[in-house]
Amino acid sequence: MEARHRRTAARPLELGALVAALALALSAAACGGGDPYAEAAPACSYVSSGTAIWKPDGLPDGTPPTAWQGSSSLKPECKAVLEKLLPFDGSWTDAPDGLKDRVMEAFQALLAYPLALPNENRIFGVAPWSYPLGFIVEIQRDETPMKSLFNHALSVVDTLHRVPSLGQKSAQWTPDDYVLLWNGVLTIADSFADLGQNPFFTTPIQRASILVHEAHHGDGYFHHPCGDERGWECDFDLNGPFGYAALYDVMALHGSASFLSDDDIRFLFAQACSKLKTRFNHLPPDLQATVDAISGCWDFSADDIAALEGLKR
Repeated sequence: MEARHRRTAARPLELGALVAALALALSAAACGGGDPYAEAAPACSYVSSGTAIWKPDGLPDGTPPTAWQGSSSLKPECKAVLEKLLPFDGSWTDAPDGLKDRVMEAFQALLAYPLALPNENRIFGVAPWSYPLGFIVEIQRDETPMKSLFNHALSVVDTLHRVPSLGQKSAQWTPDDYVLLWNGVLTIADSFADLGQNPFFTTPIQRASILVHEAHHGDGYFHHPCGDERGWECDFDLNGPFGYAALYDVMALHGSASFLSDDDIRFLFAQACSKLKTRFNHLPPDLQATVDAISGCWDFSADDIAALEGLKR
């Protein structure tokens, strides 16, 4: 999830909406102005609480997340469309059973799960209007945020490559050209669908969040030094890839709360919370104070989160 690229290529591109708009225009031109969402949506726009996101017996309370073993939210008609649209290369011929399906599930979740901006663009009930302008530009490019993010992810990925391991990462976007950064290879490690060890990789909605993160590298955004043992695995502020992924998590809470289970709500909140607590050098002051006061991201009940976020359930 935490992509690391050659730092000699990193440039200070955090110029907000101007950079985002330019990146989106160039990536759209590179993919020929097509609309893969329109092709995939009729077969893939379905969601169901408790099966497509999280199973109760897979909560990270010490119980292994076994609920996803042998199950899939990917229907045959959706799989057929995504196999045609996604640029899998020859490296997938010897992939572990089910890995390719998990990748397609992530794109299906990116396409299907309803997203909505919180009231006043708040995060955890504070920091009004703190969503970066570049993010707002990106999600409003098309009729829905889901269409915008799905099409953008496909526009910056010209190859899906598989490797057994990327160390501690599950995915990594690498540009085809370090001068023109708008297209590249998304490398997927087997841990992207690690069902037996890391609970954060067991759900399509988490993998969709990873896709949002990696696709934003295609906009020319790279990570910054954290100033400690974490190395180059932080973002300067919410404009970076971790920021976009965290904002995606919050928007999924608000867009899908009416049908999500309590466990689903807790999961999405916890993954946004964990990013905000550990991956940023600068956050809006009231948001920083809020996340600093959180001792454990899993300590909140679904009712607590609904009250904090003002969710309509």
